[in-house]
Amino acid sequence: MSLVAINKQVIELQAKQTDLIKVRSKLETQVSMMRPGSVNKDLLEERVRLQLGYKHSDEFTVIN
Repeated sequence: MSLVAINKQVIELQAKQTDLIKVRSKLETQVSMMRPGSVNKDLLEERVRLQLGYKHSDEFTVIN
């Protein structure tokens, strides 16, 4: 493997690491909002609806 190829791979992996750090941070925030004593009711409702598949008759689901 050439030095150029290794440097390119390092850059790609650093970008991937940055993305994963952002995802982890978002998940940590969500977890902290669901801990006993500090439950965020909106987040709890969102998670329950997602897991159980509940929705109101005037709502629709958007899948990204």
